[in-house]
Amino acid sequence: MPTLAEVLATSRLHASAVFHAQLGNMAAHSAVYRQASMNMFSEQQLDVAFWQELVDDVVLSAASPAAICKTIREICRRYPLRGRPVALPSGTTFGKGIT
Repeated sequence: MPTLAEVLATSRLHASAVFHAQLGNMAAHSAVYRQASMNMFSEQQLDVAFWQELVDDVVLSAASPAAICKTIREICRRYPLRGRPVALPSGTTFGKGIT
């Protein structure tokens, strides 16, 4: 599966530049947004359709950090993560893991 960097490398130069500017704008707003931005670039288990939609929608998003975050959240909700089933004792709770 491609990484975000690989998808951006094959995107139009303008789209890639705007995407980087939008994420930079969001990351400059807070440490949490900066970490979220870095996490996107380290993710390796999402498919190209997700990344393409993310790039396209973030490029079209308003430039405010809140609008960019909302756009990213809406896209993530359309692509729920799915992994292998895990046998766990009843009542065991885990957080969301990323690669």
